[in-house]
Amino acid sequence: MNEIEYRENEFVSRAASGPLASWRRHWIQGTLYALIGAAIGIGVALVIPPTYTAETRVAVGAGDLTSGAIAGFPIAASGLASNYARYINDRGVASTDVPANVELSASQIPESNVVRIEARSVDAEAARVAATTAAQGLVDAVNSNGADTADDVFSKFTEATATEAAAQSALAAAQHELDTLLGNPNASKARIKAARSDVTDASAKAAQADLQASALRQRYTNLVAQASTAAKLQLVRTAESTTSNVPSLLQRLGLLGLVVGAAIGLVAVVAQERRRAAKAAAAPRKADVRTGE
Repeated sequence: MNEIEYRENEFVSRAASGPLASWRRHWIQGTLYALIGAAIGIGVALVIPPTYTAETRVAVGAGDLTSGAIAGFPIAASGLASNYARYINDRGVASTDVPANVELSASQIPESNVVRIEARSVDAEAARVAATTAAQGLVDAVNSNGADTADDVFSKFTEATATEAAAQSALAAAQHELDTLLGNPNASKARIKAARSDVTDASAKAAQADLQASALRQRYTNLVAQASTAAKLQLVRTAESTTSNVPSLLQRLGLLGLVVGAAIGLVAVVAQERRRAAKAAAAPRKADVRTGE
């Protein structure tokens, strides 16, 4: 084999092993890999338990508004909607008892007076019930004055504040006792452990007292400073149905499987083409050996 024939075989071998050239030559095989990958991705999406989402919406500002309230209503209502959404997320005013298999969240629709409440679960009915219960609980908590007047709420708030102050004092005392023991080289490990436990318990009680006082403070504010219906909530959408994440899973995992399958197919056809090119390059050399050239 002369030098020209060797160079031609070398050129063909290198060109044939290129990814694009290999794909063009074996595009059916590469496409088959891609389709198999997509099928696997879709199969995995169908096996994964679906998550259902139920949505309810409540709006700030039920009833008639006076001419004096109209001017500042959009800004005030937007701020209230943001606060009410936090109540759901913090399990505060709504006092929502969320089942273990339900994830509940709330958010304000940007630049609006509407609060979106969403419940997610693998059980569609559980998600629907949780969203409806949370929305109704929030509406009832905000709108209901009950038998309590502003003075009654203020009295409860005063008591809660005193309880909070006592809890903070107990926490400070427990922390001081712990710091003293930590600074005493003769203190036993058992006493230090007990002091740490006391600090943890006092911290939990202080946090609970703070949450109760904050809820009462907000309720008193609603009764006094925002006594009109402009601060009340109205249910504007109920969770009559749920949506599933199955279409999204099918799209995402199907596309991922398609990409991965195509990548595997590309590697396979390139490897196949390189083996073919290597055999083609080796064939003339074997012929030269047999002929003795």
